[in-house]
Amino acid sequence: MNITIVGAGSIGLLYAVYCAEAGMKVTLITRTKKQADLINKSGVEFIRQDDHLLVDHIDAYEITTVAEHFTDLVIFAVKSYQLPDVLPLIKEKIKSSSWLFLQNGLAHVEMLEGINQVEIGLAVIEHGAKKEGATSVQHTGKGTTRWAYYKKQDEMSVLGSFFESFKNKQFPNEYAEEWLPMLHLKLLVNGVINPLTTIFQVKNGELLKNPYIREIMNPLIEELTEVLSVPRDKGIKKVLEVCTFTQNNTSSMLTDRLSGRRMEIEAILGYAVRLAKQNRRSTPYLTYTYMAVKGIENETGRREV
Repeated sequence: MNITIVGAGSIGLLYAVYCAEAGMKVTLITRTKKQADLINKSGVEFIRQDDHLLVDHIDAYEITTVAEHFTDLVIFAVKSYQLPDVLPLIKEKIKSSSWLFLQNGLAHVEMLEGINQVEIGLAVIEHGAKKEGATSVQHTGKGTTRWAYYKKQDEMSVLGSFFESFKNKQFPNEYAEEWLPMLHLKLLVNGVINPLTTIFQVKNGELLKNPYIREIMNPLIEELTEVLSVPRDKGIKKVLEVCTFTQNNTSSMLTDRLSGRRMEIEAILGYAVRLAKQNRRSTPYLTYTYMAVKGIENETGRREV
């Protein structure tokens, strides 16, 4: 199976490695020529527990230089706010009937209405991944990729065949019948962990250890479960599980803050704030958390990298 992955951050590199391990032909689309050249020259270093592997059969191209080609599946592993610039280029250069989106939040779903692909999938990533450099990625925590069809073709599914190809127990996946509840549950987790770790500049596990942060986290969970129609007990359990499982991890939003990059606050909490307003719900903790991160983002200009 031929796979094209758009985006070479931590998740893009993680997927590139596991796809290559599963015997797929992987083309990786990068933002910069420098990163593409380094990957083509040296391969991708993959760190998993005590194992250090070198995956040297991944072809990388800077996005504006990629040649026209056919691929079975395009996987979008860029930030949601980068999609408006990326989608036209991919439509022009890469021929594929199946697309898979791995973005946080739900902002990307609003962009799918005008897409004519026969098959579109949405996925949420629960694996921990850390980009160690332009050509190195560490699998910091085993999780699950949960996926669902946004649009399904009647004939044989490329997405179904793709996910069935993974025999590696370190990279499991699970099919969900409905995409919206799946995304809402992940949004609840991201909407609590990402903003709070960013505001307080702490690792995920500190949200459970610090009693003062818990005083903010608990009502934030309550508000988000109501806004997103997630069963309360299920939502609380999921947030606590992820905090515990990823206790030593630095959230992606905090990583973006520390690197001076634009944060995905609109795709995550911005969506929840708008939904709350539409349904006339009072959400003081949600609103404060959203505004606090927006204030941090406004301190200095954020680079889109």
